[in-house]
Amino acid sequence: MFRDYYAILEVDRNCSAEDIRSAYRSLSKKWHPDRNPGKDTSKEMIDINDAYSILKDPASRRLYDVAYDKYVLYLQEQKKRRQVVVYESNIGSDDATKKQNEGTSQKYEEVFDEPFYSGDDDLERKMQASRKNAESLVANFMKNLKKDSKVAAKGAAENCLIYFVMIIIVNVIVAIVVAASK
Repeated sequence: MFRDYYAILEVDRNCSAEDIRSAYRSLSKKWHPDRNPGKDTSKEMIDINDAYSILKDPASRRLYDVAYDKYVLYLQEQKKRRQVVVYESNIGSDDATKKQNEGTSQKYEEVFDEPFYSGDDDLERKMQASRKNAESLVANFMKNLKKDSKVAAKGAAENCLIYFVMIIIVNVIVAIVVAASK
């Protein structure tokens, strides 16, 4: 499945390599699990890493841009085809039928939309490898994050216990000193 990596990274097609890097960092921070407690951000992180993997490499980006231009034309053609079908389904209809058919393009999407193929086997392989790599990277990150969180929580609990014991000892010493001075 062809993905719009520019849309994923929220950048323009003609942006610089620095803009891509900056967008990648910004979105990685935005969707980082620490900033989204209780929410599964794996899909977003996979998409961001996948897009960055292709667009950061100049050779892969050139291949992607050729396919991207074809993809944009493909989407425009699909949109025209859906509009024609909806228009034809409304010809001769009364207002009630026209209102009922609003949004029919969604129904015809399944009929007309075929998966987009870039025509470049090398790019397709790179995109598939990039996706698998991003999925693996995020899965390992999430696994390590959970493990590290448990270790950090255990360490924090142990440190709290030490401070709690120290506070009790200091209070006992202060109580003894106060009692001895009376």
